[in-house]
Amino acid sequence: MIAFFRLGKQRLSLRQSLDRTHLMVSLTGVCLVGGLLTCVALLSLRFYTDHNLDLVARAISYTTEAAVVFEDGEAAREALQNIASREDVAEVSIVLSSGEVLATWTRHASQPWFALERQLAELVLPGPIILPMAHNGREIATIKLVGHGQYLLSFLVQVLAAMLICMLLSTLGALYIARLMQRSITSPLRSLARVAHGVSRERSLALRVPAASITELDTLGHGAGDEVLVAIARRVQHQLRPQDLVARLGGDEFVVLLSAISADQEVSDIMMRIRQAMAEPVALSDGHRLDCTLSIGAAYFPADGQTAEALLQHADHAMYLAKRQDKVRRARQQKVHTPTEEKKQ
Repeated sequence: MIAFFRLGKQRLSLRQSLDRTHLMVSLTGVCLVGGLLTCVALLSLRFYTDHNLDLVARAISYTTEAAVVFEDGEAAREALQNIASREDVAEVSIVLSSGEVLATWTRHASQPWFALERQLAELVLPGPIILPMAHNGREIATIKLVGHGQYLLSFLVQVLAAMLICMLLSTLGALYIARLMQRSITSPLRSLARVAHGVSRERSLALRVPAASITELDTLGHGAGDEVLVAIARRVQHQLRPQDLVARLGGDEFVVLLSAISADQEVSDIMMRIRQAMAEPVALSDGHRLDCTLSIGAAYFPADGQTAEALLQHADHAMYLAKRQDKVRRARQQKVHTPTEEKKQ
């Protein structure tokens, strides 16, 4: 009869998500900061444009006052063209107090993106500027001025270009940082995997994992691991009979060979004693105490196999079944105890 068991352990998966995580964090940060700065800049540009259009309307009022008083439309149109064509103005008009339009000026669509500039102006820039024109304390006309989005479009293009450059630089930086992280994190994991493979596959028991800078991977050191394995082997050996044999296959796997078994109950009793022996934490020489979990599977000769390989395979399968049943049982116990604890509270 062969009993096969393995100590419980946790497996980590990290390397595949490092690049993606750094890239997503960098791009998300750039997009959020860029969007926030763009909104702030647009608000500032809106206030500036509003103030600038108001100044342009006042300049038109001062310049065209004489033309409006004498109702000289030609002089008023010439003044509008001279002033509005140099500013970010889409259209401007002078309406007399009687409702008659004295003069008007509209910017011609000289560029292919003129319509886009107008749409941006309607969405972002303030509404039409309406400024009354007074003469000798009497209102003689009204100036209506609409802003143009030429500077706004240029600003947005510059912002988008800057964001693209920042995203490119952030992507390169994230990839560089991810490589550094891979070297500092995944290199110890690779070393650990190589040693584990060498011990489990090639039985190279003298292999040791090099010292790592990560606390989770090198908390107690290799000497503590050796102490745990020795303590486990002794506990198992103390539960066996003189004619039985216990051996370490590699890593955290042990095998027990029981001979002269008279009944199945005798095997169950030995397995129970081994579980009870492992219930106590393992005390290390430096004062640490470690809790170790245990999973056991059994195979019988010749019922479960007539070769050592077949018996080990059957025992390994039985061990995993036992581990699965233990997980189900612990989950049920947690569901049962949780309502009770809540009532006590």
